[in-house]
Amino acid sequence: MGAGLNLTALRKDGTEVAVDIGLGPIETGEQPLVACAVLEVTEHRAVEARLRQATKMQAIGQLAAGIALEIREKIFDAFFTTKPVRRGTGISLLCS
Repeated sequence: MGAGLNLTALRKDGTEVAVDIGLGPIETGEQPLVACAVLEVTEHRAVEARLRQATKMQAIGQLAAGIALEIREKIFDAFFTTKPVRRGTGISLLCS
């Protein structure tokens, strides 16, 4: 239920926690029933967010490994050029 949604629930003390909800039909032969499971996933979501960040940083590291050392050393300068003087601009602008 709520696949892809960020669901929350309130504890008795009023704190809000992230939850996943699972529903499933129960066949009784008389009337339809539904079983419901509510799982707190606050820590699970935090771990997933850290994993996504680590994956991004790994990709940046792999990309940086393919850049020439003299460029890598200047990459965080506000302005730097990748070409010799009077050989075109090759200018990069750091935007933050």
